[in-house]
Amino acid sequence: MDVSVINVLIDFYSKCGKVKAARRLFDEMVVRNVISWTRMIASYMQNSFDREAMKLFSEMTRLGWKPDGFACTSVLTSCGSFEALDQGRQVHAYAIKANLESDDFVTNGLIDMYAKCFSLIDAIRAFDIMGEQNVVSYNAMIEGYSSQEKIFEALDLFHNM
Repeated sequence: MDVSVINVLIDFYSKCGKVKAARRLFDEMVVRNVISWTRMIASYMQNSFDREAMKLFSEMTRLGWKPDGFACTSVLTSCGSFEALDQGRQVHAYAIKANLESDDFVTNGLIDMYAKCFSLIDAIRAFDIMGEQNVVSYNAMIEGYSSQEKIFEALDLFHNM
């Protein structure tokens, strides 16, 4: 079966909550591409299998695949949900090496991940480096401040939006 068709089926099964069926298809693929890997990582993340998303991302890079911005964004979401700061930092390092740090989706993922991992200093750094902040980046920072009971900072940032 064509790799594009299988990628669509992985996406379909994922959206139906059938992550095991999606993984079975992924494992049986003779030929994979970056989209296959990214789709499976996103499938895990979207269905709250965060540990599996992080493991698959690590396997992807270990096997020499080059994750794109979508794969990085998905795994950053899982790192934040799992409060896996060290792995999130590894993804950040990869994003810098792969020149993905200027991607707004990746940067917003970094801000969100750092905030959820209680590393506000790193979240602020990613926010400040971002060329033009957007509603998503502001919301991630405000949520980060609020979750750490820094209400005045959250309100100040809200007024600066």
